[in-house]
This record gives sequence, structure tokens and C-alpha cells, in this order.
Amino acid sequence: ANSLLAQKQKRKLMIVLTDGDPDDWAATHDIVDRCRRSGFELLGIGIQTRSVEKFFPQSIVINDVKDLKRELFEVTQQLLIQ
Repeated sequence: ANSLLAQKQKRKLMIVLTDGDPDDWAATHDIVDRCRRSGFELLGIGIQTRSVEKFFPQSIVINDVKDLKRELFEVTQQLLIQ
């Protein structure tokens, strides 16, 4: 997040892959909130878990890791055309 903040581009998009089980729930919520307040566009991708939705309002769930490449391409394409 810090290196992304240092970038001069107007639009900052962060895609986070997660198993949905952070070591520290409070710290994870805090970091996500700070990124959002700093103007980041956030997308969470949960691998076999819906708990990604607790952290990222804009999220998708992938049940089979073999689908990751296709899903990541599709969602990135959609986000970039916005």
C-alpha cells in the first residue's frame, strides 16, 4: 500500500487475494479502511471463501484456483474500463 501511495497516478487500484482468514482481523480492517480513505479502489478475491466480502465490498469468490487466471483477467478488464 505504501508504494502504491507514492505513485503519482490519479487512479490507484489494489487487488487483494486472500484465503479469508487473516492473522489479525482488526489490523486487516484498519488497513483496508485506511486504503479506502486514501482513495484506493479495492477489490478482494477470495479463494474458496466468502469471508472476503467482510473486508471488501467489491469482491469475488473463486472456488477453484484453476479459474483464477480467467477471473482475474475479466475483473481487471472491467475495472480498467470504468
